[in-house]
Amino acid sequence: MTLNGWLQILFFFALILAVTKPLGVFMAHVFNREKTFLDPALRPVERLIYKLTGVDEERRDALDGVRRRDAPLQCSFDAGPIFDPTFAGRVAV
Repeated sequence: MTLNGWLQILFFFALILAVTKPLGVFMAHVFNREKTFLDPALRPVERLIYKLTGVDEERRDALDGVRRRDAPLQCSFDAGPIFDPTFAGRVAV
């Protein structure tokens, strides 16, 4: 491989390392519904989309809270094919 090829690989690797932490922090803020630097620009667009599609924001936020609260219970009972009724008594190996 040429020197140019190695430099491109190193540049790409450095770029991935440089954006990992800031992008992870941003995504954590988004998933926790915390304020981000893009909110002033994108919040009006989001409200317009909700208005055009007939989605009630308060109801959506309330339902999101219920889904988050119930999510650990749903995950803990998901045991896979052992408890799947479609297996009809067969044991999954």
